[in-house]
Amino acid sequence: MIQSRWCSGILAILINLLQNSYADFEHMLNKPESIVFDVGYQTTLSCEMNIEADKFQWKFYPLERPYDSKAVVNLNSANFKMIAQDKFKTNKRKSELNIQSTNMDTAGYYQCLAYYGASVVASVPWRISLAKMDKPPVQKDTTVSVQSGNTASWWCEAPKSNPETFIEYKKGDSFIPFPFKEPQMNTMILSNVTVEHSGIYRCFANNDFETKELNQVLKLEVLRNGSPSAPYFIVEPKKDYTVTKGSSLFLSCSAVGKPIPKITWSKKQSHLPASRAEVSGGLIIKNVTSYDDGVYVCTHSNEHGTLSHEIIVKYNEEPSIDCSANTTEVKQGENMEIECNVKGMNCKGSEILILF
Repeated sequence: MIQSRWCSGILAILINLLQNSYADFEHMLNKPESIVFDVGYQTTLSCEMNIEADKFQWKFYPLERPYDSKAVVNLNSANFKMIAQDKFKTNKRKSELNIQSTNMDTAGYYQCLAYYGASVVASVPWRISLAKMDKPPVQKDTTVSVQSGNTASWWCEAPKSNPETFIEYKKGDSFIPFPFKEPQMNTMILSNVTVEHSGIYRCFANNDFETKELNQVLKLEVLRNGSPSAPYFIVEPKKDYTVTKGSSLFLSCSAVGKPIPKITWSKKQSHLPASRAEVSGGLIIKNVTSYDDGVYVCTHSNEHGTLSHEIIVKYNEEPSIDCSANTTEVKQGENMEIECNVKGMNCKGSEILILF
């Protein structure tokens, strides 16, 4: 089982305070975020301090990969340019930078600087990347006949995209609704199918900026009285999922046959999560923790045979930092020792950037 790892270090930091207490130290009130938009869009970055600053400046670090929302820039060595003062507005404790995306040169890291005499407070940068959806992967059409009363599921592989796409399904001009709102799923599920479900189904990728029809269709025929058959998949379910801490997950696994197969779920070398819910077409796991990763097995059976499928769930926890000082009463020029615990996956060798 994959377990979350803890990394810790003792950082000796020389801090020049303008006030006699750490609580009165100048700091930013808002939290920068990662933003994705398309050429032609605009957004405003707002940098607000708790104390009125003498002046503000903005730095821009361009991205070499403008369509990559996870691209990282080393602020210590990367090239940057100062943004002209007529490009942003300042009002006492706040500075606002309006960004109009006219080309891919807009993508990058934007950092706000607030000056107090000879001292400066630098923000954690905003990251702006551009929207893009790659060419859809080549996939085969599926033609299948199923006995009425089965649960029919079908899924299309999403193209690489920034931001991440979600998949929608249509029969004719009508969208197929998902059976539940949470968790988000990219699998079409038709429960208790009847002859009225027969037809041609198509799938579409949507990333909120554009929609593309994928080159794959499902031709479904539902029979009132089909031939007996062992369980089989319309398309093989996904084999692995990566999920983050606290989120919900839908494991899709649905087979058809005659008689209608019964499904059982198990987890290798462990027990099924207590927060699970078995639903038509799959298994829901809510509020995921590190104990939920592992190998899940769905088994379909009827009097003509048995069909099993293994699904690997990989747990991922984003790094988080918790820093505590040994004292809050520090005089100007003195050293302050801060202990930082970094929790998350693969935090070994990670860099900690502390901005004051």
